Amino acid sequence: MIEEIAGNVYKVVVPLPIPVVGSMNSYVIVDRDRSLIVDPGMAHDLCFDAVRAAVDELGLDLDKVDFFMTHHHLDHFGLVSRIMADRSVIYIHRAEAMLIERIASRALLADLTHLLHAMGFPEKDPEKVLPELLGEEYRARKPWPFRYVDEGDTIERGGLRFRCLVTPGHSVAHVCLYEPNRAILLSGDAVSPVIQFVSATGNPLQDHLESFSRLDRLNIALALPGHRSAFADIGQRIEQLRAHHEARNDAVLAALKDGGKDAYQLAAGMTWSMPDSGDWETAPEVLKFLAVRDCFARLLYLEARGRAHKETRTQAWVYSLTQGQTRDEV
Repeated sequence: MIEEIAGNVYKVVVPLPIPVVGSMNSYVIVDRDRSLIVDPGMAHDLCFDAVRAAVDELGLDLDKVDFFMTHHHLDHFGLVSRIMADRSVIYIHRAEAMLIERIASRALLADLTHLLHAMGFPEKDPEKVLPELLGEEYRARKPWPFRYVDEGDTIERGGLRFRCLVTPGHSVAHVCLYEPNRAILLSGDAVSPVIQFVSATGNPLQDHLESFSRLDRLNIALALPGHRSAFADIGQRIEQLRAHHEARNDAVLAALKDGGKDAYQLAAGMTWSMPDSGDWETAPEVLKFLAVRDCFARLLYLEARGRAHKETRTQAWVYSLTQGQTRDEV
């Protein structure tokens, strides 16, 4: 399905072979010289057919189409390997491109192994836990025709002048496209509850919340997300997401009052971990990983704020409430 959002900007709803997600939104900025496709989808026939149909309906020549990737995740990046032409370039942040290259070379496996240990995950082999996140699509081309973008860079297409905004949190260097004259934001997955990372370093939840604050200060009349419907009141959406994170952080603190736990032990006891998949013990490893990583992000955040502290036990990071906090403070 194609919808014209604004002059020369079209939304393409791309079905995904992931029932819990359903679909994603790709955006096409039509230009008489070189058009731009933002986040084409996965390297799957469902996605290919939808995007190819949109290209034909809009009368585009793929030899005159470039691609913009908000981040490296396969549901946004994967299809580019199937649909791009020889002259196409891929606009992407250098840190996101490096992740693609590290996945392709398998160098990322060491970081993922360390992450699994730190979270207390029983299975330590990332290739068994995360086969879906280590797709062959990352190895489809070498070298990729990447053109790196950074904060403040501009891309002009279809009479519009988009500014690149680096908004880490959902991914290490997620980039939004902002058109100030139209007050349009192509937000990718920046305004979502999901925090994704592949290393046991940094403070991804803090990054996510800071990106929210930054976007909330902009004049945005219409936000065009990577999933679900567009929204006009970005402030209201961000407030909802802040409340979501605050509630989950409080639940983590409440769970720690009974004694030290690693991220795996925390996730196994959280009501939100398996809302649609039933029993924790029989859930697929990848779903457990997503739930555990969410809890781990909160532990890193709470540790940085002085509300929890960690000790290392057989490589797992075990967290407890900071000494002196009372039950009422939790």
